[in-house]
Amino acid sequence: MKDKVLHALFYLLFSSVLCGQTMMDTSFLRVKANLMAQLEAYPQEKVHLHTDRDFYLSGENIRIKAYVVDAVWHLYPTYSQYVYVELISPADTLVSRVMLVQNDGMFYGYMPLKQLLPEGNYTLRAYTRYMMDLGDDYFFKKNIRIGKLSSSLEKSSHFGGSNHVEDDFDVSFFPEGGNLIEGFFAKLQ
Repeated sequence: MKDKVLHALFYLLFSSVLCGQTMMDTSFLRVKANLMAQLEAYPQEKVHLHTDRDFYLSGENIRIKAYVVDAVWHLYPTYSQYVYVELISPADTLVSRVMLVQNDGMFYGYMPLKQLLPEGNYTLRAYTRYMMDLGDDYFFKKNIRIGKLSSSLEKSSHFGGSNHVEDDFDVSFFPEGGNLIEGFFAKLQ
């Protein structure tokens, strides 16, 4: 009798766990389906920029390469065909904007800097159309420094004192591997 009661109790416990598990599975699948539908209707993307340098002179070009991936899976290609890159001044105003076109899954191009651009710390901001709906917090931002050629020449003359070249210098040559080539005469000082 005790055996039958234990088996019945075990059966009831096990069936209630399985029933609860299937209910959890269906609710999990429903949440997953809703999430996938949301991501399909409103895709989210991430942008990352590479530039050739962090310091530029007025009148130069900023060479840019942009990577756009899906924000959830970090895969490309994405829905966007363009990446918008903006140069923002230290006073938080828009200086210029370029639109990079997708070419074989990559976005690259350049942004020309105006000749009369004032010196300062500027911000490069990049985004896609899908990112605009999410707000400025989701945009990629990178700080760059823009200077003028005349000011960079003045700074170098201040550091060096004067522009004349001094005669007292020493040059030393060392073999890279530490070994000389066998069979050849060589003199190292």
